[in-house]
Amino acid sequence: MADDGPDDYGRRMRTLWLLLPVLILLIAGDGLAQSTANVSGVITSDEGNALADVSVTLTGPAGSQAKKTNASGQFRFLGIAPGDYQLTVKLSGFGDATVPASIKAGQNTVDIKMVPELDLRNE
Repeated sequence: MADDGPDDYGRRMRTLWLLLPVLILLIAGDGLAQSTANVSGVITSDEGNALADVSVTLTGPAGSQAKKTNASGQFRFLGIAPGDYQLTVKLSGFGDATVPASIKAGQNTVDIKMVPELDLRNE
């Protein structure tokens, strides 16, 4: 098959330039999908009982997000960037707790035990 000359070359180059951004987005998108993290865990009392309705705050490079635990004491943060974070948990009747967490790409689990506050009032 004979080459059609400069017009054929120009068509091939236009096609290449149209497909190149699509190829770059596919490659970059695959890399971005692998660079997110999920953090989940269970909040329990020092006796091992699951604690519901605990306020769980995840603080890191992009700011803070807050969730509440479910009836089984479970929480979940999805699609966050890997990095160094702090998890702060608060529930009335228990002392606040802050735990550092180094979050890697993929699934991460952080379980936290809360200790009841001491009532030191004199009666």
